[in-house]
Amino acid sequence: MESGRWAPGLRADTIGVFYALDADLKSLRGDSAPTSYSAGGTHWQSFVLANHRILAAKMRVGSTETAVTVASVLAKNVCDVVVSIGPAGCLDATMSVGEKFKVCEVVGFQRGSWSGAVWGLASEAVGECGNLPVPLSDMWASGVRMASGEAFVAGDAARDRIHNETGTSAIDMNSFGLLQACKRAGVKPVILRAVSDHAGDAASEEFREFARSYSGEMGTILRGAILQLAPSKENPQAHENLRDLLGE
Repeated sequence: MESGRWAPGLRADTIGVFYALDADLKSLRGDSAPTSYSAGGTHWQSFVLANHRILAAKMRVGSTETAVTVASVLAKNVCDVVVSIGPAGCLDATMSVGEKFKVCEVVGFQRGSWSGAVWGLASEAVGECGNLPVPLSDMWASGVRMASGEAFVAGDAARDRIHNETGTSAIDMNSFGLLQACKRAGVKPVILRAVSDHAGDAASEEFREFARSYSGEMGTILRGAILQLAPSKENPQAHENLRDLLGE
């Protein structure tokens, strides 16, 4: 099995979750008791769900800051799987606010160069994401190609230009940095998003309304999927007698 990919029967002991909205962490964690850690200014929580160790860290604003966060967590922990959940803007009329989707490819739309009137992406600007676990496969639109960069796109002209130049349907400010950090750690992340705005002239207002009313649905769905994953028999958490000896 290729490293970092979800697959039927996968047993994931340690799952890194990188989120953007606090409501998702609250839904994911439930009543689990977390332990807090930090390294180099990056903070994350560790808690247990169904014998899986969850490491949860909030993504910072922008791909560069996200890469620093993810790299800091993965430098201190070996994760079997990495999942990212958060909002994204849509670049075309085929998606609507609130729609959830799985990303198949991330395009770093700010990485490239102009050649006359044509914008050309750099070869390293496109990266493939991991697959979904079976429990989530029917809950999300699949195969969405998403642009990612440092800027919050909030204008019709910029939105249309990025859409036309990259052939992407959505955009966010985290995924390219996340993907690069995961690539260096040898894990292919699963990226799940919910449409928060249309990346046009009204994007700022739409995003604020989305964030105000959002109640953590992605965290709830991800929690349900994790609860269905079988732990490895090599994991002490999977054995009741060992948990008792460890005082857990």
